Amino acid sequence: CEYSMFIQVLLFYFDGNCTESVDCFWQCILLKPNSARNLSQTNEVFMKYGKHKAAIEVYNEAAKLNQKDWEIALKLRVVFIFLKGFQKVIKRSETGFH
Repeated sequence: CEYSMFIQVLLFYFDGNCTESVDCFWQCILLKPNSARNLSQTNEVFMKYGKHKAAIEVYNEAAKLNQKDWEIALKLRVVFIFLKGFQKVIKRSETGFH
């Protein structure tokens, strides 16, 4: 069920249907709320549509679920760069993953 939802999310995402894509991602998260991967992938949609502050919140939640995932840490830093939060990027880089 989760895989079919994810495919639907991708179809909406690539067609540019932001609302439907985010809605499907949230359904995936409700099915498996402790999945850092689902949370991280939700942020791909947020980033595409410029929802950087929402992305930070969700990346922080994903980082709590999987503290050793370098990809989440990297993408969180990318969001800070988009928001011109260079000091946060430097600080987080100095303290390790998150």
